[in-house]
Amino acid sequence: MQKELDETIALIEEKQEQAQKALDKKTLFERVDALAPKKEEEPSYEQKQAELGGLKLDIEKTDPEIMSAEEKQEALARINAQIEENERAHSEQMQAEAEAQREAMINSVMDYANQSNQILQGAADLMLQTTKDEAVAEQAEIEAKYQAGEISEEEYNKQMKESKKKAAKDQYKIEMVKWSSDLAMAVANVALGVCTLLKWVCL
Repeated sequence: MQKELDETIALIEEKQEQAQKALDKKTLFERVDALAPKKEEEPSYEQKQAELGGLKLDIEKTDPEIMSAEEKQEALARINAQIEENERAHSEQMQAEAEAQREAMINSVMDYANQSNQILQGAADLMLQTTKDEAVAEQAEIEAKYQAGEISEEEYNKQMKESKKKAAKDQYKIEMVKWSSDLAMAVANVALGVCTLLKWVCL
C-alpha cells in the first residue's frame, strides 16, 4: 500500500515538474512574441534594446529541458532581427530629426534675412524719396533766386548743375545699397535651392 502511495506521489511530482517546465517555456515564448511594443505605451529605444538584451540572456541560460537548441536558435534569431530593426528605425529617426532641425534653422535664418532686407529696402526707399525731394526743393530755390535777379545766369547754371550732380550721386549710392541687398538675398535663395535639390537627388 505504501509503495503504491509513494509511486502516486512521485508521479504527481513528475507531472508538476513537467507542467512547471512547460509554463516556463511558454513564458519565454510569450516574451519573444511580445517584442513589438504597444503603441499606447511606446518605450524608448534604450529601453527596448535593454529589454531585448535581457531576454537574450534569459534564453541563452534556459535549461535545455525547457527549450531545445533549435527553439533557442529560433527565438534568438527573432530577437536579433528585432534589435537590428530597432537600430535601423532609431538611426532613421535621428537622421530625420537632424534634417528637420537643419531645415528649421535655415528657414529661420532665411525669414530673418527676408525681414531685414524688407526693412533695409523700406529705409532705402524713404531715403531715396527724401533725397529727391531735397533736390527738387534746392533747385526750386535756385530757380527762385535766378528769377528774382539775385544770381546771374552763369551762376544759375552752375548751381543747378551742381545740385543735379549731387542729387544723382546720392541717389546712386542709395540704389547701390538696394541692389546689393537684393543681390545678397538672391544668392542666398539660389544656395538654398541648390542645397534642397542636392538633398532630393541624393535620396
